[in-house]
Amino acid sequence: MRKLSILIFALLGVIIVSCNSKTEEAIEYHDSIIIEHIAIQHKFDSLDASFVNYNPDEMQTSWQEAKEQTELSIKTVKELGDFDGKDKFQKSALEFFELYNIVLNNYYSKMIDIYSIPDEEYTESDEAHFAELNDSMRNIYFPAFEAFKEEQLRFADEYGFEIIEKE
Repeated sequence: MRKLSILIFALLGVIIVSCNSKTEEAIEYHDSIIIEHIAIQHKFDSLDASFVNYNPDEMQTSWQEAKEQTELSIKTVKELGDFDGKDKFQKSALEFFELYNIVLNNYYSKMIDIYSIPDEEYTESDEAHFAELNDSMRNIYFPAFEAFKEEQLRFADEYGFEIIEKE
């Protein structure tokens, strides 16, 4: 997921194509949502990094921080309301942010449980289960990310600004 945070930062790079007030308002609305996504992604990056140390307390703390940020970002985006009478971009963001909750509850929590097993009890079966959870998580995350990105690009196109992706 680290590579995604780089992409998210790139998605924040907005070039104004038209300087009318509706475009400027749309950019501000867009950025408000993307800032929340970046905040969530930072917490997930920290969660991913916590697995390197095999420290159950650190993993659990990072999990809790990711959960809290996800909930806060969902609340913040809900409070934004629609834009220009349209809520498709907002709904897309909320669906994507809810996926983070699913990933936390259904995948990361189990992965933390596996990595919390003492070394002497940890088996190849545990390792395989961890890898399976990680693969399954990626298989639901990346298509959802692409759907959110597509809606983001559609929103930008509709309101006359451009999203520049940097590598």
